[in-house]
Amino acid sequence: MDLTRWPRHERRSLTGLRVKLRSGDMAEPYYFVRVAKSESWARHGSSDLLVQLVCRDHAQLYEGERERWARQLARDAMVERYPAAAEDIGYTDAKRYSGNVPATLRAADFPAPCGCRVWYGA
Repeated sequence: MDLTRWPRHERRSLTGLRVKLRSGDMAEPYYFVRVAKSESWARHGSSDLLVQLVCRDHAQLYEGERERWARQLARDAMVERYPAAAEDIGYTDAKRYSGNVPATLRAADFPAPCGCRVWYGA
């Protein structure tokens, strides 16, 4: 589909991919989130996750709040995968992802109840 025929205000670039949006919509932001026992452990032994904020409640927040929710969803995903690690998670860091997102991204490893998605081993 050629999106160049759509008015400019209805097109947005999401990390190199062109997506069609209705007026007033925004592309779902992606975040890389690092989860570890502590900040010092994050340099050596951490889990990196990719989080996509899809639901309107999270995607339309201010950047700081989106980062906070991305960290929380990554933590929730790690706790679901490794329940014993719940008490050991003391550090999370989120950075907005601005690279290319593969068009054939596999199904989410952790689909959150709100609709947001998390992938392990990002």
